[in-house]
Amino acid sequence: MDRRSAERVHTAARRLSGDVEANLSVRVDPATPGPHTVALLVALQVLLEAGAEGRQTARAGEELATGLERALAEAEPASGYRTMLRGGREQREIARSAVTELRSLMAVAEREGLPARFAQTSVDLLRVPDDGNLGLSARVDFESRTGQYYGLLAQVVASEGAPARP
Repeated sequence: MDRRSAERVHTAARRLSGDVEANLSVRVDPATPGPHTVALLVALQVLLEAGAEGRQTARAGEELATGLERALAEAEPASGYRTMLRGGREQREIARSAVTELRSLMAVAEREGLPARFAQTSVDLLRVPDDGNLGLSARVDFESRTGQYYGLLAQVVASEGAPARP
């Protein structure tokens, strides 16, 4: 990338950062942070560091959970011998089919390495450095990636169904 292109990208990023800041009702002042501000910045920093891999893992988990929930509900009669006997022929067939689907879903999840990805993403999201400079680190990171922090904050607020700012 030549210098001129780099300057254009940098200018566009600054403009986008300014637009995001202008449209948010929350202003974060890292120079004089309160305890809630520091906690917010630390939480956002953890999410930013998890990045795209964390979001992909979360999406994969949601998809797996949706499939498992449906299959588990259909497989419920297969939970016991008596339950299977009490159910009609059609209900038993549905339950057997659902058990097969559960096995298939779990095999696909295992093949794609989802258990390991879930474990690693959980560790990444729960990891908090033990040093006392955690707030300082988050504040410095915020100042260098302000647009990303505000963008992520807007996504989090939007995903929680908060009312949009007029």
